[in-house]
Amino acid sequence: MAAASLGEVIWVIGIVAWYVIRYPFERRARRVRIVTGY
Repeated sequence: MAAASLGEVIWVIGIVAWYVIRYPFERRARRVRIVTGY
């Protein structure tokens, strides 16, 4: 039970961290896409 709860907590933290890391790049990508012409 403790291992399952720990895994779930790590999984949630991982998702939150992924959004926090990705968010600035997502905003920058909109600007870069126009400049590079993708």
